[in-house]
Order: sequence, then structure tokens, then C-alpha cells
Amino acid sequence: GADRGGMVFGVTGGGGAVLGEEAWCLHTLTLSVVLPPNQPPFVVTLDEVELVHFERVQFHLKNFDMVIVYKDYSKKVTMINAIPVASFDPIKEWLNSCDLKYTEGVQSLNWTKIMKTIVDDPEGFFEQGGWSFLEPEGD
Repeated sequence: GADRGGMVFGVTGGGGAVLGEEAWCLHTLTLSVVLPPNQPPFVVTLDEVELVHFERVQFHLKNFDMVIVYKDYSKKVTMINAIPVASFDPIKEWLNSCDLKYTEGVQSLNWTKIMKTIVDDPEGFFEQGGWSFLEPEGD
């Protein structure tokens, strides 16, 4: 991906994605993802986000993936793939500045199955530790 003055590039739904620099500087409450020319921009309002999970976070890889989990558990998660690893720390810092919880791991997870488990029994999910399964072992 090209560098356009602080913008971060990845891929969502088979198209290009940009996390706009205005989000970093102005602490806006939206995370905007721009798709290919014939598709409308995809915008996530941070108030709707439960947490962000980073996948394929490994030192030898050039890219990582980001999964956006919504507070409405029946809503399908949004995956942004192939974000350059140089963007990892800036994104984490930005999420911290927005008070958004994030987790990270080395593997890709089956989010359809995870979200079905939560929707089927939300109380049971949280009784069994909720999102703690996303935390690295031994933390």
C-alpha cells in the first residue's frame, strides 16, 4: 500500500481500505474504510464497537488483520485484512485514545462460530470469562 500522509491501508470484503488520518489527528468518533470506486465508503461508528481484535500478529509477517466486533452481537463482524505491520502501533495508540478495548493473537479465528456461541447464550459466554479467551496466555 502507498503512504498518503498518515493513512493506513488494508483490505475489507475484497476491496481496499483506508483508515483516514483525520481519525488519528482529530480523534473523530468514526473509523472510515474506503472501498473500490464503485462501492460506497464503509463507516464504523465507534459507539457501536465492542472490541477490536488483531489477528496474524507475528514478527515475521508484513501484514496483520483487524476484526471489529460490534456491541450488537447479531451483527456480522467486520474484517480488514492485510494491514501493513507499520500501522500496528499507531492503530493501537488510536484505539487507546478512544478507550476502545483491543486484543491480539497469532491465529485467525472462526468469528461466525464465536458470534453464534455468544448470541445463543450471552450470559453463559460472559460467565465463562467472556472475551478473556482472546487474551494471550499467561497475561
